[in-house]
Amino acid sequence: MAFLTVLLICATMDIVISNRHVQMDYIINHSLPGGPLGLPATLRAITILRIDGVVNLVEDFLILGVLLWRVWVVWTGTRFVIPITVVSLFLYLPAIGLATAYRAIMWEIETSSLAATPRAESIIFVLASVFSISSLVFMTSSIITRLALVRREHIKLMGRSDIAGQYLGIATMLIESYALDTLWNIGTIISYSLRYAPTVNLFITCTIQVDILANYLVVYRVLSGRAWDRQTQHRLSTLKWDQGPGVATIGTLNLRQSSTSEEESSMEQYFRGDVYTAPAS
Repeated sequence: MAFLTVLLICATMDIVISNRHVQMDYIINHSLPGGPLGLPATLRAITILRIDGVVNLVEDFLILGVLLWRVWVVWTGTRFVIPITVVSLFLYLPAIGLATAYRAIMWEIETSSLAATPRAESIIFVLASVFSISSLVFMTSSIITRLALVRREHIKLMGRSDIAGQYLGIATMLIESYALDTLWNIGTIISYSLRYAPTVNLFITCTIQVDILANYLVVYRVLSGRAWDRQTQHRLSTLKWDQGPGVATIGTLNLRQSSTSEEESSMEQYFRGDVYTAPAS
């Protein structure tokens, strides 16, 4: 609950800060030299920008951390759990470290130098973005690969099972692998590369909301008991055998009921004087 509460607070603060920033740029400070995006307007909004940076840092830390946890859970019980988790961790730690360094530099930059961003700060920002996207894509791909392999093996051995569908469906893969978050970040990179400002603003503004939505989808599956855990593969591998006795029992009951009905029908025929022939053994 604490995790969900923090995410909800981050999402709410991001909406409030974004709206306040737009209000200051385009309504309050629109007549300043340089317009809404000029240096005077930026200087007046510096506090809001700093708060938004902290909110985004907390959000990145939690989202990538939960994704790292899902990678460990999904791959637990296999021989690849350690290397895949280690690679994910090596991508996660630099992403968070560089993001923290970038926020710290932005916090300490004197307001008079905001118009000329230092080259070192730009490099750190690019590296933080690269590691963040790389971490997200790698962990997403590893989860999809694991679920796809188990799904293929399950279908190969047991056929398609509706009971196992909640674990191995395509929608499950997309939800538990943060595919929505990954696609959104890829869209951000493409838009930034094309230098199309309206699309870039759309992707960047909604990034934190999409990230939190992806987390809530995973948390919902975990709380509802339908998410992949360390016992899921074991349950799926024994699913067919668990069904066997139940089917056999049902068949036995049906057979007994059928035999009882035949005996009653035969007794009826006997008492009515009909010819009765005993069934062959």
